[in-house]
Amino acid sequence: MAAACYMAFGRIIYWVTPDIHRGFRSLWVPARFLAPFFVLFDVVAFCIQLLGLVLILSKTSTSKPEHENQKGNGMAQGIEILCLGLIIQAVVVGAFALLAARFLIVSRQWRYAWPEGGSPTWRSMAWIIILASILVMFRTLFRILEFTLSSSQNYLTHHEWPLYAFDALPILLVLTSFNSIHPGRYMPKAYITLNHNFKHVPKEPEFKSTPSIRMEEEQYPSYPLAAVTAQRYAPSPLRPVIGNSF
Repeated sequence: MAAACYMAFGRIIYWVTPDIHRGFRSLWVPARFLAPFFVLFDVVAFCIQLLGLVLILSKTSTSKPEHENQKGNGMAQGIEILCLGLIIQAVVVGAFALLAARFLIVSRQWRYAWPEGGSPTWRSMAWIIILASILVMFRTLFRILEFTLSSSQNYLTHHEWPLYAFDALPILLVLTSFNSIHPGRYMPKAYITLNHNFKHVPKEPEFKSTPSIRMEEEQYPSYPLAAVTAQRYAPSPLRPVIGNSF
């Protein structure tokens, strides 16, 4: 679920952010590397958890009495490795939620470039992703407590309701929230495909060229059309302004 949040939010950034604001200064992480950066750390955290779980299972299967001491040490080591992976995952998800919330504030600077004339639909999707990230982080913290507390006095492992309330319920809420406002339902098709071109820069709106403007373009080929248009219709300092002439 965390990887889905990273990928979806990365596509939203490309959808609503002009190319000039996709750098480190505006996002803290360049837009092109945002999703791979967080997904990489998520995969590393998952591999560490898997290593700890394998170590725990390998020591649990040991049934010889002479290996009881090694069994206890191995399980403790496996739990420590598993908790390390969970801590990395919680830190990464929390950092992502903070970065995403900051993006919603900073993005007001380029409100003019928002799709659909400034429609807040994409902001609703962004808030859903942030909420899902917080729920995933909350679930990860619960699992850390589940493994770190003493087994003889651990209330979380001796009762069944915390599993449903703090483990299953957050994932249910994440799935429900994504189904309410799914990014694939509102984002353009070009931004939800696997072969999305991250180097693509949206084209600027075209200006209607008149014959006189085309002649000026031929005379000044290095000037872009917008500059020629602005230069042509700029007020001249020698031309009297209507209403201010005496």
